[in-house]
Amino acid sequence: MSAIIKYNHAKQALGEACQWWALHGKEYFGGTCGKGNEYGHFASGATMVNGLTIYHQEYDGAANYHDCPKSLSAAIGEVLKRTTAGHEVIRLAIQRMSDATKQAAQGAAKEHKAMMDAAGITEEAQP
Repeated sequence: MSAIIKYNHAKQALGEACQWWALHGKEYFGGTCGKGNEYGHFASGATMVNGLTIYHQEYDGAANYHDCPKSLSAAIGEVLKRTTAGHEVIRLAIQRMSDATKQAAQGAAKEHKAMMDAAGITEEAQP
């Protein structure tokens, strides 16, 4: 898989994780109204999260259970091995995904430059 494709996957996974976590604590108006909260549990010391879901219903008829994205579950599992500090775990996992996305972007930039050099194309500075 090319570095550019790896970066695009990392960026998409980070976006999904941030969008999912943004539901936590957000007010909603469907069903019984309230604020998004956890539904499920962390498996202490596990390599992945079992059943972590946020309950958040924006309006009547809207989806109300939002499963944790698989990519975020994998990152949470790695952080859980080091700490079990609840919300801090999710914040650290998203930060880890953000750092990985930045590293993937650097790899994509190097790959792009190598392709441009190989083709004899120079990029002109944009105004």
